[in-house]
Amino acid sequence: MQRYLLVAAAVAVLAVAAFHRPAAPAQTAAALAAPSPPAVRLPRSALADEVVYVAGAVARPGIYRLASGARVSDAVARAGGLRSDADSVAVNLAARIADGDEVAVPLLGGGGTCTSARSAGSRRRTRKKKPAPPAAAPIARVDVNTADASLLASVPGIGPVLSERIVTYREANGTFSSLDELLDVNGMTASKLDRIAAYLVLQ
Repeated sequence: MQRYLLVAAAVAVLAVAAFHRPAAPAQTAAALAAPSPPAVRLPRSALADEVVYVAGAVARPGIYRLASGARVSDAVARAGGLRSDADSVAVNLAARIADGDEVAVPLLGGGGTCTSARSAGSRRRTRKKKPAPPAAAPIARVDVNTADASLLASVPGIGPVLSERIVTYREANGTFSSLDELLDVNGMTASKLDRIAAYLVLQ
């Protein structure tokens, strides 16, 4: 009889323990069933870049892809840097680049075939018309489209370096249709063009 009571007590204890066993947290199952958060895609502006063509007196001319907001100095660095014969003063290394730009580094002294090139899609620069200088013009004006470098260099305000650049630019891009197009030549400014316009002609 005593053994029977002990067995019955043990069964009762096991039943009570099984009844009061804590259930698995519901949050665990819900967490396992929850879908993963969607991947975050960066906007195109955050991934934008610029493709530019670097030419002239650089170590490795070619087409390069740069981060948006890069400057001309970054493009030149990607092209291996300036050569020893590069005219670094004629290039604005701090200017920002845009997609499709051409960075043309001229040779020191204006020699070679490298010229200033307009960026793709950019507008041609123009100058404000000013009265001709009071100084008397020479007997015969110099035709910008036919004069060689030595003749252009004789025009007051041009000199040998700029005259070489004008000829090189003309050979690469064709004849000038207006004197304002001379502003696309490296080293030419609006004020300088105002001073020399009285000595020039287009034919």
